[in-house]
Amino acid sequence: MARNIIEIKPETGQKDLVAIVFCLGAIIVLFPITMFQIYDESPSDPYSVGKWVNIIYTFRFFFFVFLIVILASATTSIWKKYKVNYVYIFGINIR
Repeated sequence: MARNIIEIKPETGQKDLVAIVFCLGAIIVLFPITMFQIYDESPSDPYSVGKWVNIIYTFRFFFFVFLIVILASATTSIWKKYKVNYVYIFGINIR
C-alpha cells in the first residue's frame, strides 16, 4: 500500500507514510469495536444510553495510547535537536 502511494505521489515523505499507515491502522481497529458496541443489545429502558458509554471508554483508551506515543516521540526529537544526552541522563546501558 505504501509503495502505491509513493508511485502516485513521489514527493510523499517517509514520515507522511508512517502517519497515514498509523491512522489507517487505528481506523481498522476502532471501526469494528465501535460497530459492535453500537449494535450490541440495548437495555429494555428506552431512555437509557445503553452501550454508547462503552464507546467513550474505548476511544479514551486508544487516545491516551496515541497521546503517550506522540509525546514520547516529540520529547525524543526535541532532545535530539538540542543535543541533550538523554542516554546518559536516564542511565541507559547501550552495551
